[in-house]
Amino acid sequence: MPIKTILDLDNNLTIFHCSGVVRTDVLMRVIKSFHDGEPTLNTLYDLTNFSVDHLGYKDLSGWCDFLMHKVNFEQRIGGRTAIVAPTDIQYGIARIVESLLSLRAPHEIRVFRSVSDAVKWIRETSNQVVEHFSEKS
Repeated sequence: MPIKTILDLDNNLTIFHCSGVVRTDVLMRVIKSFHDGEPTLNTLYDLTNFSVDHLGYKDLSGWCDFLMHKVNFEQRIGGRTAIVAPTDIQYGIARIVESLLSLRAPHEIRVFRSVSDAVKWIRETSNQVVEHFSEKS
């Protein structure tokens, strides 16, 4: 399976592990389906085992258009999206996506080199929410 989805309710987080060659249309369908349903506030896209060798300009252009115009992010206001991209080429592509999405998405987006750093950043949000509600009690 090129995209494995894991739900972590304790952190209001959905993790997408992408591996091997993932066709652009498959990735877009998974992202759209997630956002059209009842998405978690936070997401983590793990590209550690994702092959980018097959991607060309048409793929990147299609992703950007799709993410900018066809995904409803409104249910994720205040959330965070972490993209884990350990190799230089993955990181460069992820930074392009981060830059474009930051113009439109109502949540924070950040690219990391390691899963542990990404999870730590996501958990900061969960802890802040818990602390915020604890203070009001």
